[in-house]
Amino acid sequence: MPLAHLTRFREGTYRLLSQTFLYPDEQRMRAVAATARELRREGATSLARFAFFGEWSRLLRFLGDFIERRIEDIQREHVSLFVVNAQGVPCPPYESVYRERAGRPTGWLLAQVEREYAAAGLAPSPDLGELPDHVAIEMEFMAVLCGREAQAWEERDLTQGVVALRRQKAFVGSHLAVWVPEFARQVTETDSGGVYAVVGEGAAAFISYDGDLLEALLETLPADDPQAAEVQCPSHGPT
Repeated sequence: MPLAHLTRFREGTYRLLSQTFLYPDEQRMRAVAATARELRREGATSLARFAFFGEWSRLLRFLGDFIERRIEDIQREHVSLFVVNAQGVPCPPYESVYRERAGRPTGWLLAQVEREYAAAGLAPSPDLGELPDHVAIEMEFMAVLCGREAQAWEERDLTQGVVALRRQKAFVGSHLAVWVPEFARQVTETDSGGVYAVVGEGAAAFISYDGDLLEALLETLPADDPQAAEVQCPSHGPT
């Protein structure tokens, strides 16, 4: 499989996850459902052999039906999990909360994340009104990096493709893979049987697999011609 095709799928996946963790107004829910259906259709044949796709296909099918659910129910569920209430925030969608428990002060973490964005020439949109370590913003950052990587492969620019891959691997390893599994576990336990429990499980599984995939790609990518590479399904995946 050409790298550009796989990377475009990864770009769409990260963007889908980003949108899913934001407040579900009707426009966003429609966009999530449409994107999920498109990704599932595009990946049905070319990605079926990958270790993550069985579980991921189920999540895409679930999100493809997102708009058929009552918007008021989804909004209520979102607020009950991710927004401050009398008991605090049951499942804070911020990296700093989980890293602070491990001894990393919030200010240090926020500065680090912002430096990562700035190094890539990016900054969170102020329109979202969220901190830079919100799960949706970190997922969108990965989507942008994937888009740059895909463009590099399409333009046969090995140097920029590898730069984008390394930046993705560093961000997943230093951020998403460190805290999203715990965040997803908390969501799944709090929202057992709900929409976001399914999304949390899918996000954790995808990030686990993607970290392995990025490492494998950087180890095996041909030094002379990235277009000659046909991506093979790694023998390992998320458990």
